[in-house]
Amino acid sequence: MELETHYSLRCLLNAQSGLRSTAAELAKLRRRLDKMLREKGMETARPVHDSIVRGKEKLCSLLNGSRLSLLEIGQEELASASQKLVCSVRHFPIMAPDYTPMLTSVLKFADLLPIKDDSLSAALGHLANLAKIGYYPTDPAHVAYLSQALVFPENSKINLLDPCCGEGLALERIAQGQNCHTFGVELDDSRARQACEHLERVAMGSYFYSRISHNAFQLLYLNPPYLSTIGANGTRTREERRFLIETIPHLAEHGVLIYIIPYYRLTPDIARVLCDNFEKLSVYRFCGKEFTKFHQIAVLGCRIPRKDGSRLAPAFLSRVEILEQIPTLDELPPESYALPPATAKVQIFYGSVFNEVELARQLESSALCKKLYREENVLDRMDKQPLLPLKVGQVGLIAGSGMVNGYAGGEAPHVIKGYMQPEETITVTSAPQQDPNASQMMYQHNKKSNHLRINILTPHGIKSLS
Repeated sequence: MELETHYSLRCLLNAQSGLRSTAAELAKLRRRLDKMLREKGMETARPVHDSIVRGKEKLCSLLNGSRLSLLEIGQEELASASQKLVCSVRHFPIMAPDYTPMLTSVLKFADLLPIKDDSLSAALGHLANLAKIGYYPTDPAHVAYLSQALVFPENSKINLLDPCCGEGLALERIAQGQNCHTFGVELDDSRARQACEHLERVAMGSYFYSRISHNAFQLLYLNPPYLSTIGANGTRTREERRFLIETIPHLAEHGVLIYIIPYYRLTPDIARVLCDNFEKLSVYRFCGKEFTKFHQIAVLGCRIPRKDGSRLAPAFLSRVEILEQIPTLDELPPESYALPPATAKVQIFYGSVFNEVELARQLESSALCKKLYREENVLDRMDKQPLLPLKVGQVGLIAGSGMVNGYAGGEAPHVIKGYMQPEETITVTSAPQQDPNASQMMYQHNKKSNHLRINILTPHGIKSLS
């Protein structure tokens, strides 16, 4: 956390500052409105009135933004208070003579935001625990609900893509028993190797550095990371939004999207992306304890040519404003989304890291490799005889290499075992001494050699030849 601050915590800092400054500005505007109404009338005071309306809207926007950040760092009670405060601010009458009750509530809420050292440490601890988990695989029961909602085409082998596949278990369960190819991308090396055992093709490394065909997949299963951060250079990233925008082009027209994110991350910008590119959009929340963990929802839709969905986005977004009104995933109707037949092959599928496991698997199933390295040709099946009689030294080398080891039948059956035994000979010599008073010079010579040994096992015992 030294080089980067979590996106949610930075948002709370900005929200606290924004709430305080906006509350102070609204108090000034209300006093100015009273003065202008007394002195010059309503028409002259209209601009001030409009500024107050915009100030209230800004307060609501700041409160909604803080609610999302509070949910992400595990502050559910404060998030609920934020939602109630939004309703109070929205319905507070502009012409009320005293803004003190509303503004006092806003300022008290700003003071409660986890910005101080003790509450900040708790929030950072919560985020660190999430970071340790690393990724959030969907449990088998919820994958089954999603799988039941899909209808696979009968006479076409389609392509399924998971850009954040983890160990590949979710996509494998969806594809089980169906006529389809499975493709996954995984950043973590160990999980990518596990995914190679469950999916047909796995691109290792970051999705954002991979090369994958466009308009070639009939199902996009997207369960992206969503813990956004702010780097040391000040750049902000929201991975769930970036993944959505950059993976849509891989999906064929009328292909089905399954998009899994926490419900509080379904923000207006993401709703706009979905409404621009998909129809038949539906939202379902996870069931029971699975929802308690990460507050996840599944968004399903069918891709269409890009259009302007600005009018549809607010209504779509309203579906997740009241949590209790979001249906659970076990209510998703079976066979409600038909996958289109494949119209194009996946010509390009490369990860940023070379996948040795996939290469070995492809070579294993390659007909050319089988023909080159496994199938014996006519010459391999023939008995081979040397062109000229072997000399004694050649026979010794062949025997020592073990090429003639084994059973030999005939009138005197026996078993042959040939090997080379390394030996070392050490000789010590003295140098000629001209000066009788000088020290004696000694020389040691080490000689290493290999000696052929052949053991022959016969019915009458063992014979050793060397």
